[in-house]
Amino acid sequence: MSSLDSAAAEIPVEEIGLLQMPAEVILELCKTFLPAGNLPLSTYREYEYALESFSALARLARTCSAIHEIVAPLLDEYKGKPLRPELIPWARSMMQCGETCQYETSFNMVPSDNNGLFIDSDCLRWDTFASNYSFSTPSTLRQHFIQTTDALHETTLFHGMRSMIPFLILPRLPNLKSITFYLTFVEAIHTQNPRGPIIQHNFTRSWDSLKYAKLIGFQPVDIRNDLLTWDGDPASINLGCDLSYYSWFLNHSTNLEVLEIERIVTCDVGLKMPSLVSMRLIHCSLTAFTMTTLMESSLDRLESFVYRTGFYHDYLQLKNVNRLWDEIYPAQIIDSIKQIAQLQTLEIDIRGRGSLSRRNAKDDGCDDPRWHFIYTLTIIKTLRHVSLTQQTLWEPYFNRSPGFENDGTNTGKRRLIYLLPTSIESFTLSDVTAEFLPAIITLAEHVETKMFKNLKQVRFHPSPDLVRQITHAKAHEDDPDIPRHRVIQGSVYFCGVDPSILRRIKRAVTIFKRANVEVDFSSEVYPFITDNKDDLQRQRDLCHWCSRCHWDEVGCLEKQDSSEEVRNCPYGEFC
Repeated sequence: MSSLDSAAAEIPVEEIGLLQMPAEVILELCKTFLPAGNLPLSTYREYEYALESFSALARLARTCSAIHEIVAPLLDEYKGKPLRPELIPWARSMMQCGETCQYETSFNMVPSDNNGLFIDSDCLRWDTFASNYSFSTPSTLRQHFIQTTDALHETTLFHGMRSMIPFLILPRLPNLKSITFYLTFVEAIHTQNPRGPIIQHNFTRSWDSLKYAKLIGFQPVDIRNDLLTWDGDPASINLGCDLSYYSWFLNHSTNLEVLEIERIVTCDVGLKMPSLVSMRLIHCSLTAFTMTTLMESSLDRLESFVYRTGFYHDYLQLKNVNRLWDEIYPAQIIDSIKQIAQLQTLEIDIRGRGSLSRRNAKDDGCDDPRWHFIYTLTIIKTLRHVSLTQQTLWEPYFNRSPGFENDGTNTGKRRLIYLLPTSIESFTLSDVTAEFLPAIITLAEHVETKMFKNLKQVRFHPSPDLVRQITHAKAHEDDPDIPRHRVIQGSVYFCGVDPSILRRIKRAVTIFKRANVEVDFSSEVYPFITDNKDDLQRQRDLCHWCSRCHWDEVGCLEKQDSSEEVRNCPYGEFC
């Protein structure tokens, strides 16, 4: 080492923190997180990078107020601006540049996407591609590619023409890892007409690189009229939600690891997915036969199964709602998956078959409700993580059915002991009612005796009615002057508060902690999966308790004859 190098090495180097830099320098550094080029972005790969960059920038902004003041204006500039690629410009860039196709790893087409502009100069290229795949040429149907209103409210033919895009472009993407698209009525017709085999042959190359697929059932607003015109069979309404029409695609995705299926109604053929490790059914309306057919597929490696309901109108006590399908029974789901050899994670979220409310409305009874609910999961020996809603184990209609009025089987103290396998590591139960608190305490006591020695975490989310009762009990606990009874015309009426609820919850939490199990008994309901903000707000409103409904067994929003004034009482004294 030279003397000059030795002298340089001895000079102390002072580290400069980010906040010690001038604001202008910090601003320029933050700009490097932002996507380059014009919006919307041209490829889905760029879109994924942009989402990661925005997330990183947002996390940086939350570190301190000084950084937030610099970063916030940058993020505000992108609010309301489209980031996702528009379908037709994206397809154009894929057709123009083979190198871009090599680097594209994602494709995402959902019903609400914008098509973008269809340019005359692209007609020849589009028509050539369409002819190769036995499609009608886009240049003669260009008016059906034009989007004049919100895509969700476009015609069936518009969505059918849009469905040409994945058929034309996806075979050119050899390194595709993730795909999301929705099933359209016209695509289903393609598979039945003479061109169907040609389309399938071109589309079903070997998808060795594909790891994730999400398929969304969809029916445009005018599909019923189109179907009646097409073949006169109203039963064909399910065509846009039939997974069977995509079996040829899934069966060629031999390395597919994650499959998410949304709003599917039927599937009458088995699927071959030997590498699948995770399946998620979201808002599907499947019969027991369809569920069994689907789960009889090649699922030897399946480790995670999720079923989340799309029905919650009874749960929200909504009136005059037409239900096109009945929810599959929880017990039927278990019957269809119990043979899966490596299943480790199970989540079943069912809300809407009955109501957990204490309202006096008459629920429909059934002949033998014992076959509806899950009684044990011990038959699935490999289970490690279980998340259920209480509706999978018991609902009030069970005890309103003839002959079962006094049957306490489904709410007994040992209910969860018989339910869970001893291999369980984490357990979540949502929409818990007061009836299940003894079972939770008993579970805690058995955990303390090391019966479930692998259990590390438990989480409980109360039902809206239990949230009301907890709030009511806390109000009395915090203010002893709140009356517990009143006299009307010589008769004594009690408010119905159950002070033991708080004590029982505290006892369960204490025992779990004593057994070194991480426990969370939330004071809030677990929200269901929906984009409907009004329904989510109604779920929160059903948790409401105030002085106006102090003397009632049910909340203000649950009163069948409640006036609009009372219904809007969440601004009450104890709300």
